[in-house]
Amino acid sequence: MVALASADLGLGIFVVPFTVQTTLEGVWTYPDRVCQYVGFMSSTFTLSSIFLLMDLSIDRYVSIAKPIEYYSVMTNRKCTFMIMKSWLAASLYSMGPFLGWGRFGYSYKMYICTLDIFSNTSFGIVVFVLVIPPFIIMFILNIKIFIIARNHAKQLYHIRGSQGQVTNHYPITAIKAAKTVAIVIATFAISWIPMVTAYAYSVFANHRLAPNLSFSFMYLAVANSFWNCVIYSTTNLKFRLGARKLVLKMKNRMFPRSSSVQNLKIERSITMYSISTV
Repeated sequence: MVALASADLGLGIFVVPFTVQTTLEGVWTYPDRVCQYVGFMSSTFTLSSIFLLMDLSIDRYVSIAKPIEYYSVMTNRKCTFMIMKSWLAASLYSMGPFLGWGRFGYSYKMYICTLDIFSNTSFGIVVFVLVIPPFIIMFILNIKIFIIARNHAKQLYHIRGSQGQVTNHYPITAIKAAKTVAIVIATFAISWIPMVTAYAYSVFANHRLAPNLSFSFMYLAVANSFWNCVIYSTTNLKFRLGARKLVLKMKNRMFPRSSSVQNLKIERSITMYSISTV
């Protein structure tokens, strides 16, 4: 989750600022080197997000399907390898134009410099080979996750009923993390599929998209990084606790003379909140 957040943050810091003036003027106003830089960064962060979403789906599936063996299967070393593999695969493919395979170019449809996947047949085929399988894997695993979670909930419901403790409340603690991943994946698909579909159609049909439509699709895709922050803050406990601690530190630096008793109360509230939600 931290790796995915880093990819979203990188896209917002290193790519989006260059699209502001370009979007307003309708042309690329920066040197060619900047175009190559933006193309490499946007491709790396986007592809790494896709691969990391697949890693998250695999992790959540193992935690739901094999909860007892989870820590022996998803070891720290294996998780680190999966994260590094995702970043490395995205970076290596994005470096293709620097090595003479494919090229970076300004896309008037997206108002940004990006990989021109149609400049080379093999280059374009590889990106589809890299992107389509992760989406299929994510789709299948999340369906399995919810089937398993629903079956577990039904079994627990019947057990409670046989003990005279009938309740309509289904346990959600075990599948909360899986739901978070599913929401992130669904948001990613909703954000990116319109732009990818429209871009592919415009290329194959040789039809230029309307500027307003192209602009809308582009920023719908970029907004995915913003929505991920909303998802993290509303569904992830550690993210919320970290945000509260960060606010407390900023408050102490901005107002060093504030009452230490008040700060202690805030810290205690954070601790109690952490204990009550575990």
